[in-house]
Amino acid sequence: MCKYLRRNAVTVHFAQSVHLPHQLQLCHCPFGKTPVRSINPALRQPEPHLLFLKRPEGDYRHAGQIAFPGGKRDAGESALDCALREAQEEVGLASSDVEVFGALDEYDTVVTGFRISPFVGLMPYPYELRPAPREVERLLEVPLRALLDPAVFHCEQREAFGRLLAVHYYSVGTDLIWGVTGGILTPLLEMVRGLPAAARQG
Repeated sequence: MCKYLRRNAVTVHFAQSVHLPHQLQLCHCPFGKTPVRSINPALRQPEPHLLFLKRPEGDYRHAGQIAFPGGKRDAGESALDCALREAQEEVGLASSDVEVFGALDEYDTVVTGFRISPFVGLMPYPYELRPAPREVERLLEVPLRALLDPAVFHCEQREAFGRLLAVHYYSVGTDLIWGVTGGILTPLLEMVRGLPAAARQG
């Protein structure tokens, strides 16, 4: 989520769940999709920040990676309700404290077969987050300004299931944001670049 983005500027892009001008190219995997939802939280600080989490190290898929809060949808649960529930379970962010702006384009993962429905919202700052130790090693509050710097970004081509895929990387200090998180982050940043400077800076 983007912290101090002005409401009138943001709703222009999200009001009707319209596709963003720089939307993701969805990948059609040779197997079924498991619905996953994520919430991209922005912090209400003197300048816009995005909230990420780092998964604990271990012997499981995505171990040690940087991610947005999110997870699998329960039966009968809407995409947004799932995203908000996962944010509360993983980092202690109450759904009542999130001002939801809208949804980004869905993102299909090729290797793991997930379809991710990202949502963008605003959370208060300061806020006492309570990361779940089994799911979160630590939290990262990254200034939007830092992510918009072209110097932190690079893209690589990787092959999976006989096709080349663009993998987006963002270097933030000693951390590397990439994979699905980088793929979700890129169109969000492209949208933010299209906003007036005053809206980007809060």
